[in-house]
Amino acid sequence: MPYFAIIAFVIIAGCGGGGSTTPAVVPSAAPTSVPIGPSPTTVTLTGGGYTLSFLLPAITSGSASMGVATLQVGLPSGVTAPSAARPVGSEIARGTGSLPRSPSSLGTSITSLVYLTLVPSADFTIGMTPSFTYTLPTGITLPPGSTSYVLFYDPTQSSTGWVPVLGPGTVNGPTISFAGVNSTVSFKAGQQYVYALIVASQAVPTASPKPTPSGAPTPLPTSPPPTAPPSSSFCPAPPANTFPMHFSNTTGIGGPITLWVAGFNTTSTGFIYLTSVTSGVTQALPASGPVPSLTLPANGCINLPPIVSARIYVALGGNTLDITSNGPSAASGGVGAPAPWNVNASVNNVNTVYDLLEYSWTGSGAMNMDVTQVDAIGIPISFNAINTSGNPAPTALYGMKPNAISNLIADLRTLGTPWTGLIQATGTAGISRVISPQHAANIPPDGGTVPAPPANSPTMDATFYDSIISTIWSTYTGSNFLQMSYPQFPSPAYGLVDPNTKLFNFYTAPSTTSTFLGAVPYPTTWDVFNNAGAFVTATGTYGIYLGRALVVNIERGTLPLPAGAPTGAQPFCGTSDWYYFYGAAATNYGYTPTPGLKTNWYSALMHKYGQAPIAGLPGLAYAFPDDDECQLPGGNGLYDPDFSQAYTTGEQWNVTLNPF
Repeated sequence: MPYFAIIAFVIIAGCGGGGSTTPAVVPSAAPTSVPIGPSPTTVTLTGGGYTLSFLLPAITSGSASMGVATLQVGLPSGVTAPSAARPVGSEIARGTGSLPRSPSSLGTSITSLVYLTLVPSADFTIGMTPSFTYTLPTGITLPPGSTSYVLFYDPTQSSTGWVPVLGPGTVNGPTISFAGVNSTVSFKAGQQYVYALIVASQAVPTASPKPTPSGAPTPLPTSPPPTAPPSSSFCPAPPANTFPMHFSNTTGIGGPITLWVAGFNTTSTGFIYLTSVTSGVTQALPASGPVPSLTLPANGCINLPPIVSARIYVALGGNTLDITSNGPSAASGGVGAPAPWNVNASVNNVNTVYDLLEYSWTGSGAMNMDVTQVDAIGIPISFNAINTSGNPAPTALYGMKPNAISNLIADLRTLGTPWTGLIQATGTAGISRVISPQHAANIPPDGGTVPAPPANSPTMDATFYDSIISTIWSTYTGSNFLQMSYPQFPSPAYGLVDPNTKLFNFYTAPSTTSTFLGAVPYPTTWDVFNNAGAFVTATGTYGIYLGRALVVNIERGTLPLPAGAPTGAQPFCGTSDWYYFYGAAATNYGYTPTPGLKTNWYSALMHKYGQAPIAGLPGLAYAFPDDDECQLPGGNGLYDPDFSQAYTTGEQWNVTLNPF
């Protein structure tokens, strides 16, 4: 009968003194039978004064079976104690071949350990980590200021060592809890897998394990649960009709932080900009010339006024950006945004390290906030809402994880040409931004010519999607109709390519004599990356929406239909359909860069390194035009990075500029 043994023990070990004690070894509890199958199972084990409760997720592959769970105090045989625990994702994940550093070289002292060992007798796969709740015996407490994490040891990747996958844990009296995160892991029969609880003297970086040879997805880096910052991080009470925001700069780049805030006034009749970070006063944009900048105060606080479609540009190191006004009236075009991908980009906009947030707020109701990578990523920015009273509690984090850019660049280098052409050096040594492929310098608009890119311009293969487009159009020529479902047109719609005109014609039924809905012309690679050209010049009542559905599927790699993917109406919009995005197989879904695979890796990797505040989804990001398409229950886009927060007394946005 298939089984796995689960063994846990606790060591409270003094590291460098500190007054900790080591409890006596206590015998194990009796083995407990545990069902392993298509439904989640909660298991509670007791022994030696300890209680361990964990939720074993439903298996995503493998046969339903029974397992054996045992709680035991004692180091499992054949496993090196995680005193050598080490964060990966730096040297190894970046392909340098160097060994990862141990916690001692990071200044991290481990003060307690708890192990959960899984030994299956049959292969199975889970799509999430288990969630854990550890209850310590009376008298055992965590050292003040310590943080707790769950490490994972995969014996099939022993060279990787211990990998932090969950944490910090939530401490409530004698219990330490960890919520499971989306992370597909396959277990092999007879192998011993170990989850270890550690309590460390300082934060331990979490990162993705080295990809397995089978191409299974690497677990996403986990994000710590949002916590309120120290009291000094709370901003003073704001003036009426403003929303406070606090910035924390953890990038390592010092010096003043320069800001620009501009957008439509609340009646959407003209452009305005913020003139004072404390008062929230705005005025109409000048007729022409630069938009005046602001300097972030020493307390890191600004007060945001009501503006619609506003952008907050953030530049580091006391540097400036060339942000110009085209006039205050809506018809004149508003603000000329920085564009380092442009062949005529200014030196300031190329060399300055900067990024942006977006918000809309009318002064009443909720404020919508987001970060966007539709153009580029220059700083990994994350944000959440906090309240001085703790009510409401801090929200989940949105935006990009720490080290998102360095991890992204490492993956782009794994992919090689043409993806490395998106990496653009800035004027700060060792810091680069990554440009979206839609803005790569050698992809011209329809009918244009390929310019000779100037120094330091991004590049991208202008024919990258040509073979994919050809395959899709030929697949649905003849009598093979494509079914598509979408909120904005009658669904399902049935598409068939006219072999003479190459128009992708869509009808209400799989017959060319049924009601015509619209037609999409044959596109180019530039059209796909920009969601433009053929996709917006589509004809018919529903042509533009049909074009949007087509291009979103091409970008996400679900057209042509991936092997093993569900058949039926496209695009995939369900809460689990994203498994088929980018990787062309449910065992990849964009977490593992695969050279030669034709998909939008820029977007895939943005979601890999984006914060994941919604359980069951990857990181939310906006990485190509209409990347928020596909509606989930409640109306939010499948990859919608927007977060709405209604202002209440004592509330503010908490923004962190993370390490690169």
